[in-house]
Amino acid sequence: MLSVGCVDGGDHSYFSSSVQSQGAFPSGSTITTNTGKKFTFRKSTETNALQITSRNQNGTLTLETPNIFSKIAILVTGGGGASKAKVKVIYTDNTESAQNTVTACDWYSHHSSEVYGSLYRMRIGVAPRGSLDRGSYSGMYETVVSGIDTNKKVKAVQFTWDTSNNSSCVFNVFGLSGVIGADDHIHDDMAFKKWTATDSLPTESGNYRLETDVTISSTWNVPSGTTNICLNGFQIKRTGATGADNSGLAITVGDGANLSVFGPGKVTGGSGFHGGGIHVEGNSSIVLNKCEISGNTGHYGGGLYLKNGTITIKDGTVIKNNSATEGFGGSGIYAEGSGTLILEGGTFTENEIKNRGQYAVFLAGNANVKVSGNPIIYDNKYENEQNNLYLFRTNDQDSIVIVEGALTDGTNIGIRQRNETAIFKSGWNTYMSGKNPADYFISDNNAYEVRISTNEAYIGPPHTYMELFSKRRYYHRKMHR
Repeated sequence: MLSVGCVDGGDHSYFSSSVQSQGAFPSGSTITTNTGKKFTFRKSTETNALQITSRNQNGTLTLETPNIFSKIAILVTGGGGASKAKVKVIYTDNTESAQNTVTACDWYSHHSSEVYGSLYRMRIGVAPRGSLDRGSYSGMYETVVSGIDTNKKVKAVQFTWDTSNNSSCVFNVFGLSGVIGADDHIHDDMAFKKWTATDSLPTESGNYRLETDVTISSTWNVPSGTTNICLNGFQIKRTGATGADNSGLAITVGDGANLSVFGPGKVTGGSGFHGGGIHVEGNSSIVLNKCEISGNTGHYGGGLYLKNGTITIKDGTVIKNNSATEGFGGSGIYAEGSGTLILEGGTFTENEIKNRGQYAVFLAGNANVKVSGNPIIYDNKYENEQNNLYLFRTNDQDSIVIVEGALTDGTNIGIRQRNETAIFKSGWNTYMSGKNPADYFISDNNAYEVRISTNEAYIGPPHTYMELFSKRRYYHRKMHR
């Protein structure tokens, strides 16, 4: 039976399977309505419904786990006739939605909108108590709360008695089912709204999902604030780019702008001076997650250009088939100033190398790269030579590789630096103690090797036979003193 008592405000309620299996209320189980929504009921021994009446005019259902929804379906029945309630959602920031007025059909009306039926009822209010009514079944109905802000998490749903009801009406709520609608799409607890334009991209920050390929004839300047784009299997393609200056860029992330791009999908066709595909500069950032940056050309940085901002590459992102026109341009990415490239995975491969001075990833000045996970920078070749990651270092304060977390199997980074013989990493002993850096990095210069030196990763000439012999002699003397 319902812990709240009579469904119809009189003397009838549902009964549980402990009374009789046929026609029982499905307490403690999950049902699927004929609209495809799933509702999980509490057990019959628990408070398992919310009841709004003229005497008890308000009630709130609080979610155990707040989440993002575009709509919320509510499983309801009315008692004493069709009943109405005003409904609004409460977000985790304590703001509220506008009120919706919803209607619950009478549970015994057999209305065509019934979504779950074949339930019998039991008399519990007056004699003969416990008698079952098998003459006809009753049912449940579904109503939907819309107008929910998909940029916020819902923590509760509040119900208020509608004063237009007859005083004998009862509004019963049995369950909530959050809906991710066709217009919305979830990544990292964010809902994305449809973007249907074919020749432009948003001018206001927000969360957008492409519904088609977008072909742009001018650079998309990402608006200030936080913007998230789900490519949804489509591409952003720049046309009409000449590469003579930055007017041919596909995307610019300028000061005060923060962009995240979710795949699958790609950015292609850009051709500029500082970058081709994506230009990041100033107090700004971009996160690339399971997408592709390919088919772009830049004087400095074919795929991406970074100065003073931050680029984060997530696992599953691919940077390939980009090219640079400058001799030291960085066909995949060129980073300078105090820019930070964060590699939590991702692959740089098959970017075009036009001469021995070009590399797929070129770091100049104080730009650094932070690595964790399983990034790959390999098979970016000039003829048969590997030209992958290059650190254009002139002193110990210049570009360096920083280990930010453990590197996992599959990491493969070809590396070279201007100062050929030097420590090129920090943090190795913190996250990779006891590991051989040569299992994760390889020197692009065959005359040098990667090894440990003073607990950090080091590039230098291979040990000679005499060096190894001297070390063994020293070790032997030390052990026999």
